Amino acid sequence: MVSLPDGLDSSSDRSDSGKLWESILHVMPRELKALIERINGLESEKISCLIADGIMGWALEVAAKMGIKKAAFWPSAAALMALLFNIPSIIDDVIIDSDGWTTLENSGNSTFANDACHENKGFQLDLCCLAWLDQQPQNSVIYVAFGSFTVFDHNQFQELALGLELINRPFSWVVRQNITEDVHNAYPTGFEERVHGWGHVVSWAPQQKVLSHPSVACFISHCGWNSTIEGISNGVPFLCWPYFTDQIFNTTYICDYLKIGLELNKDDNGIIRREEIKDKLERVLGEEGFKERVLDLQAKILDSVREGGSSDQNLHDFLASQGHVIPLMELALNLVKHGYKVTFVNTEFMHERVIKALPETENVRELVQMVSLPDGLDSSSDRSDSGKLWESILHVMPRELKALIERINGLESEKISCLIADGIMGWALEVVAKMGIKKAAFWPSAAALMALLFNIPSIIDDGIIDSDGWYSSKHTY
Repeated sequence: MVSLPDGLDSSSDRSDSGKLWESILHVMPRELKALIERINGLESEKISCLIADGIMGWALEVAAKMGIKKAAFWPSAAALMALLFNIPSIIDDVIIDSDGWTTLENSGNSTFANDACHENKGFQLDLCCLAWLDQQPQNSVIYVAFGSFTVFDHNQFQELALGLELINRPFSWVVRQNITEDVHNAYPTGFEERVHGWGHVVSWAPQQKVLSHPSVACFISHCGWNSTIEGISNGVPFLCWPYFTDQIFNTTYICDYLKIGLELNKDDNGIIRREEIKDKLERVLGEEGFKERVLDLQAKILDSVREGGSSDQNLHDFLASQGHVIPLMELALNLVKHGYKVTFVNTEFMHERVIKALPETENVRELVQMVSLPDGLDSSSDRSDSGKLWESILHVMPRELKALIERINGLESEKISCLIADGIMGWALEVVAKMGIKKAAFWPSAAALMALLFNIPSIIDDGIIDSDGWYSSKHTY
């Protein structure tokens, strides 16, 4: 775990996002570059890939300039990413204006813009919440939490408190010190006494553990994506109270598409009233469809993250050479199932990484003979320099592959009769052609990309790209 300065001193106001981002963009790119250079100068194993939060595009630019592989991690909803990519179309269709404000009639909201533990006075300390939940009936507790940034004015805070009192059910409410001004004196007069025994207020809670507790029946949430995923993965329906940014989109997704919750609506004065909280909560808890649908989604999520599930497999695929090795391994296993003996050849550098990425549930190494060849570079060399790597591969690996085949054919009763090579390894096909062995190229990418590559001469002739592969100016978007 390491940290980098963001350019602001400890007393600066980091809630001023404009000032913060200006400082980050000015300071952090050079700090990140210096960190990578320092690590690569000291460690035997170099940084080979950088994964950055999707909003930290500057970090990806740093990695690109340093010749390091890069990937963006998107911590919000995939549907939100699709929406962001389509902003130009949404503006063209006059759904929002160029500032992100909706243009639809009767809508006053922007699609994207804003509309350490301490004891709360008179209430129990934070970690006691789990023991408190143990004492509540199953499927009875309303859990209330609004993340790290939501703030309420005094009037709205009191309406929320009175709404929780009005529902007359056990509730556990996370109240940060900065959720409203003078939080200790913000509660309605007599509130603590009236909810004593069935109301539980803390300044922080272990949310994942709370939501997984069998006593929790509903989640009143700001609908940040982490809270959304945690609620769904624990089978808890929602009352949605979004504050800003993607929370507004997530609320629409929860209520209108997934249909696992309801949104709390403001009155003409912009306040969510206690009666609204009570009425919507009774609907979520009283209509079985909300719980049934969220339990169905919970089962799908848990299935995807189990060993061998879709999310688990996606991670293995990502780690194993970004999609070239895994398809070839799957082909090898299919050939074994059809009775063929397979030798899987990789570079020494990739061999160890492939072995680590193989699913433990499959006896791959017992089914497929795994061998490695040197790529001509030593272990400390920078393999992110693709030009240097390919020059070495073409100089060293053809003779190494030829020697391997001759060695296998000299020792084994069953000779190598065919070589299947990744489509980018044309040199391997040339080696076996000279040895009189059948050959085939395997293309692990989209067929459309192969068609595009075959048509590069025509694309150059049509002036779409130049001979170096760059877009011509008239076709650049």
